[in-house]
Amino acid sequence: MSAPNATNLYHFKVQGVSVEGELSKVWLTRSTAKYLELLLGALDASEVSKAIGNYIPSTHNNETESNFSSAEVHIVVPLLIREQSYEKLRTLFSPIIDEYMFQQLAINLGESK
Repeated sequence: MSAPNATNLYHFKVQGVSVEGELSKVWLTRSTAKYLELLLGALDASEVSKAIGNYIPSTHNNETESNFSSAEVHIVVPLLIREQSYEKLRTLFSPIIDEYMFQQLAINLGESK
């Protein structure tokens, strides 16, 4: 077991928090963030929130099996989105952790392209 101050031990928050200006801050693994950026063109609050707002789930099961690599990723990416977009995600996908919700969003957006 690693000590809390070990250099190879990373801790990141897995649920979004409210920040200034009606925004929520979430933390995603680099792979999820890169995939969303590829799909959306940018990871700014406006683009991601717009994609979430425009997203309409299909009639099939939204809990699509993840296509993401199981390789361990130690770097996380902070992302700001509108609070109402964050709440929409929480109602669309089981809010286990933010990473999972954004993986499901990315997979579903990728399938619709």
